[in-house]
Amino acid sequence: MITKLTIKNFKRFEKAEIELGAPVVFVGPNNSGKITALQALALWELGLRRWIEKRVAVKSAAKERRGVVINRRDLVQLPVPRAALLWWDLHLRRTPKGTGKATQNVLIEICVEGVSEGVAWSCPLEFDYSTDETIHCRPSRENERGDLQVATPSQAQAVRVA
Repeated sequence: MITKLTIKNFKRFEKAEIELGAPVVFVGPNNSGKITALQALALWELGLRRWIEKRVAVKSAAKERRGVVINRRDLVQLPVPRAALLWWDLHLRRTPKGTGKATQNVLIEICVEGVSEGVAWSCPLEFDYSTDETIHCRPSRENERGDLQVATPSQAQAVRVA
């Protein structure tokens, strides 16, 4: 069962934490983010499935964790004419002020937490803008060990979003 959805930089949400239980009903006025929360969950599932398909099932030996490609046309639950429209306030890049560092891409971050068979799990994914037709998805870099099992726990792999 999914217990929490955390969203950063996605569509209308700069940052949102949504506690979930059983059952869940989203109620609110128009343009309050009900559909956006569901779309974030759908994007997370698509990213997780694509990561498993390309990196886990194939036993990829790739050293760099750039991510797996998601084409805009694969986003059937999030119909958008350009991938950039998925980013909060259309912010795709930022320059850290006062650091002198180069411009960095703004990442969409979606973390789903849950409990399966009495075991709590967390599965954070990052989405990185590439072009208006493609984005890259990977387990969150906050997972310092780089351990794929932690990034995509078997409990999260069993979750299905309809």
